[in-house]
Amino acid sequence: VIGFRSFKQLLGSKGTRSRRWITLLVIVMLLLATSGMLYLGGFFGAYVRIMQAVRRAIKKKMGQG
Repeated sequence: VIGFRSFKQLLGSKGTRSRRWITLLVIVMLLLATSGMLYLGGFFGAYVRIMQAVRRAIKKKMGQG
């Protein structure tokens, strides 16, 4: 669920070039079997959460230092 929600957020917030990559990724997901889509969505969701935590840590460190 997090992975699919992240796709939706990326489509709304990124430029045309990013939309092309996301569209390509969605097409690949549709061509995969259902279990493959779940794995790919889960991986993307985990990636987004980890990157959010890293950005938050960097911003916090930059604010202190």
